Amino acid sequence: MTISEKLKILAEIDDTRAETNPWLDALLGENLNSALQYLHKQYVERVQRYRNDLQQFEQRFGMTSAGFYQQFQQGQLGDAMDFFEWAGLYELWQISNQKMLRIRQAL
Repeated sequence: MTISEKLKILAEIDDTRAETNPWLDALLGENLNSALQYLHKQYVERVQRYRNDLQQFEQRFGMTSAGFYQQFQQGQLGDAMDFFEWAGLYELWQISNQKMLRIRQAL
């Protein structure tokens, strides 16, 4: 059984709230913080890499990624393969950015 599965069972049977459990803090403590810091660093790098790639599209087509994505979703730009790549990259950037911000809240 994985650690995640064990923690899920523990959360299911424990009738106190996890954030008030001193034993859980003691058990996970620094290891959890280290894991979150590592994951946060990975997402920061990923978001920056996506942002750099998005900037290339923005310069090439002369519009922001947000503006492009809105027009693309409305079917105003056509079906060029570059547009599909840009849209997919923008979605990856959004998802990764949201995850990065969520992890940051836990740090």
